[in-house]
Amino acid sequence: MSNYSDFLTRTKIRTVASSALNGTLTPDVDTTDVFYVNGADGAVTFAIPSGTSNDGQRLLIRIEDNGSAQTLTWTTSASGYRVVGVELPTTTTSTKTTYVGCIYNTIDTYWDVVAVTTEA
Repeated sequence: MSNYSDFLTRTKIRTVASSALNGTLTPDVDTTDVFYVNGADGAVTFAIPSGTSNDGQRLLIRIEDNGSAQTLTWTTSASGYRVVGVELPTTTTSTKTTYVGCIYNTIDTYWDVVAVTTEA
């Protein structure tokens, strides 16, 4: 590849941990490709991501609770989360990690949720 350093820059994963463990959380897609909630201790609502979303951009959300199952709510209006062949989790599974994989769809203005999986 002729411009390998540009490739590495474009594919570098930027990670940020949520500072809140409950309440309304807003991933910033200008700085975050992997957004995680580690030790959720109350209900969590995922708001429409902030920042400039680009067609095909990926967002991975990792959720872990504090040992007790917690309620999850997702903003599903335009620019929010839309399921494609999967179901959004509505609760955490106590002590298990859940991943939610999203791809931004510019034409429909949604974060299409294409993968959801929880640790066995």
